[in-house]
Amino acid sequence: MRNALALMVLAAVGLVGSGCVVVDAVKEGIVAPPSAEVVDVVVVGQTAAGVAVEAVVELSNPNAVQLPVEGVDVSFSLADGGSFVAASPPTVVLPPEGTQRMRVRAALPTRGEPAGQTYDVSVTTRWVPPGEVRAILTDSGVPLPFVVARGQGVLGESPTGG
Repeated sequence: MRNALALMVLAAVGLVGSGCVVVDAVKEGIVAPPSAEVVDVVVVGQTAAGVAVEAVVELSNPNAVQLPVEGVDVSFSLADGGSFVAASPPTVVLPPEGTQRMRVRAALPTRGEPAGQTYDVSVTTRWVPPGEVRAILTDSGVPLPFVVARGQGVLGESPTGG
């Protein structure tokens, strides 16, 4: 019984201690970056002049606190020379230890049939670490940290990336 009580006290101290570590890490802005992955690219429309595509990007937050996403920049290009670059500021907050999927659309000019063409997509996500240190850095003009998801493939097939 005495060992069980001692074990419960140690567990409680461990939980409180780990909570303090999380709080301290948040105060200092020390969190792990989210991860990003391009999980799908599909053709959502096409005409004789171009193609509309949609990239599905999965963002994962490994932290015990939520992370706001400040903006997303998309760069999409086809092998035949069509390209698309745009910034799209989403209103996304990654939940603690959670995952969020975003759909990002692009329209690209094409010289021929888009099916079977190779593409490259790069999605740069700027995220906001919590804490006073980050607020000071932002006020001083230091850019936000970012993660990049890349995918390559053939239109009509699943992407490869990292």
